[in-house]
Amino acid sequence: MQDRLLAVASERNCEPGQALYRVDDTGGGVFGVIDGWITLGVAADHGQETLVHAAGPGFWIGDLALLSERTRLMTISAVNAVRFLFIPAERLEEMLAEDIDRLRDFYRLSNVNTRTALRIMGMDRVNPADRRLGLRLLHLLENCPMREPWLPLSQELLAELCAMSLSTAQRALSRLTAAGYVKRGYGGLKLCDREGLTQYCRGDVRETLP
Repeated sequence: MQDRLLAVASERNCEPGQALYRVDDTGGGVFGVIDGWITLGVAADHGQETLVHAAGPGFWIGDLALLSERTRLMTISAVNAVRFLFIPAERLEEMLAEDIDRLRDFYRLSNVNTRTALRIMGMDRVNPADRRLGLRLLHLLENCPMREPWLPLSQELLAELCAMSLSTAQRALSRLTAAGYVKRGYGGLKLCDREGLTQYCRGDVRETLP
């Protein structure tokens, strides 16, 4: 399946701030991030889009609208320069016509993305704010093999992703930084102590952060 997908995929690029697609666009294909980071925004009832997630290399999206023959539910935008694979709808339809059992692979992808959405809903209810922000950082970087992975998201984006005000997010980030879990830099931050932050967010570390 993987080799077949790569054979029909084309490599494309997206500039910072550019949208791969927007809410209510037609489902023209499936996207897989190779390099760079993207944000996922949903249309809220108040008429504005709300950022709910960010993702890096290895993330796949776009199957739900395509296979359900509905319009897009999210706006996907590039945080920085993004390189991605694009598999057009007609190619996927040809593959499924050849072997309908391949549809199970796309159900698995939908399952993974639904699981991610449910985890985010759970994390948004966690208090205090530094634990909520810490959990989101761990979630965003859990598939990154680097010892000190870099997350190229601004504090404003992190605040919106964590459903908190910028001032609250900055205070929480300051406490995580003072504890040595993260290190702030220009345009992002590094996760310096994944194990320590995990223990703190799970409640294994009882003391209050400075």
